Amino acid sequence: ISCTRENVWSRQPNRWSISVLGMDTAGNILFIFSQSPFTVHDFNNHLLKLPIDISKAMYLEGGSKAGFYLSFNGVTIEKYGIYENVLLGGDNMNATWPIPNALGIVPKNR
Repeated sequence: ISCTRENVWSRQPNRWSISVLGMDTAGNILFIFSQSPFTVHDFNNHLLKLPIDISKAMYLEGGSKAGFYLSFNGVTIEKYGIYENVLLGGDNMNATWPIPNALGIVPKNR
């Protein structure tokens, strides 16, 4: 999603899980993950219709390499990505790939 809130991803037939990094109009960073498979173009359209005032978004990863992991105050959430063929008996969606990149957050000194 461009800085002018336009879906700039071209249409394609393939669907997969998606990890996205976005920002809303208030400047909040949004970590977005969908385990349900979508085309990226359709997923962007869904994001633009949500009442979250998304102003821009960047595709991070898709398919079985997409994922979401959060560990904070004793709460852990771990989600795995899939390709459309998983729904037809393809890849295992209960295993993670080695982490190619990670985003960490540290409190800012004021």
